[in-house]
Amino acid sequence: MLIALFVYTNYVIWAEFSNYPGARLVIFNAFMIQDSPTTTTGIAVIPNFPFWLFFIAIAVNMYFIIKLQRKQETKAE
Repeated sequence: MLIALFVYTNYVIWAEFSNYPGARLVIFNAFMIQDSPTTTTGIAVIPNFPFWLFFIAIAVNMYFIIKLQRKQETKAE
């Protein structure tokens, strides 16, 4: 499920970037992506979901790795 959300949010961000080809100013940070094409007026602000989904996926995987390791340790004893 997290992989599907990660792929979908990446697609949405790249679709936004491909709407206005040409020169643009893009600012990335952990919380949002600001996109301002120079051919039009306005700024598009997109939440940086792929960044957060990556760290959520890592945290979930680490949880299951630790849980599996503890389960194997109790079986060995």
